[in-house]
Amino acid sequence: MVLDPELTLSLPPRLTAWTGLDAFVHALEACTNRKAFTANSLTCHKALALIAGALETAVRQPGNLAARGDMLLGSALAGIAIDNCGTAVAHNISHALAGLAPVHHGLATALGLEATLAWSIAADAGPFAAAARACGLDSAEALPAWYGDLMTRCGVERRLPEAFKAFDAAALAAEMRAPENAPMRAATARDVTESDIERFAGTIMALAYRAAQPAETVRSSAAIEPSPALSSTGSRTSPGRPRCRCRSRARSARGCPSSPPYRSAAASCGRTARPGRGRRGW
Repeated sequence: MVLDPELTLSLPPRLTAWTGLDAFVHALEACTNRKAFTANSLTCHKALALIAGALETAVRQPGNLAARGDMLLGSALAGIAIDNCGTAVAHNISHALAGLAPVHHGLATALGLEATLAWSIAADAGPFAAAARACGLDSAEALPAWYGDLMTRCGVERRLPEAFKAFDAAALAAEMRAPENAPMRAATARDVTESDIERFAGTIMALAYRAAQPAETVRSSAAIEPSPALSSTGSRTSPGRPRCRCRSRARSARGCPSSPPYRSAAASCGRTARPGRGRRGW
């Protein structure tokens, strides 16, 4: 494994924030879900400490190699952690969102965690408290406000892309219940009831109708202007190249599930269609 922070210097601040928060959620969910075990939690806690200490700096100071290096190591450790223990309800929500319309996975996961974190820690038996300490906090109860503030300081706008206005909370709830998303629901430390799903879906889908935030209301807003090389969903664009139409329920399959010849101008997951190549889920 080679972790070279210089290779990430061109990553725009907005994508630095989204992908960094995704890594944070990887580490947090892997050490707080039903599958968590002590050895893996130690890896998670190190990842949480690195990301909590470096993400804002990496977003605000894109050329800071020390911060980017810490983010790379934290992300790698978080990746190891989810390989061992998987994720939980925030990822259930993000995968469900991707089953409806194009959205950057990091943004969707970040929004999913913010919508569920206070609910999750209400039944904490200790794992969230340990994760909070790894982030430099005194208690699990401090996590939701701290995490929300981190999102704000990194310039993350709580708003879904326009495409989600074509769907309602019931559509998202149905995706959250889908069999391919069931493992993340089942792994969540607290039982995710039907009423919980409906409530979370309503909270998330309301973000599709939220007005764009004026620049002055977003801290460090100048640092999160979209790159001209990025699409509205945060994915890199490549004019003239076909895009696949993958839905979240087919991500584990080899190749694109769209009809031959695996081409479509409509993007769902945002990746370029390449026959015979699969995509591993987060």
